[in-house]
Amino acid sequence: MPHNPHRHKHKHAHHPVSHSTSQRRPKTKAAVILALIGAPIGFFIAYISSNESIGWMIAGLVMGAIAGYLFGHSIDKAVEKKQ
Repeated sequence: MPHNPHRHKHKHAHHPVSHSTSQRRPKTKAAVILALIGAPIGFFIAYISSNESIGWMIAGLVMGAIAGYLFGHSIDKAVEKKQ
């Protein structure tokens, strides 16, 4: 098809692509997520092993949350160090 000399080329605004989205940190850290997962696991283990003693179940809940938090915190540090 012949080109019309009076017709102008289409000009599109090109927005620069920002690669900073791949460098964003997640909003929720792994420490919080694993603490929330570890708490019910610790509670469940204490429930089974302590014959339904409320004191041991609360202790298991707290210990599971602490263990999950510490494990998640080490993961967060490793990810932060990698970046």
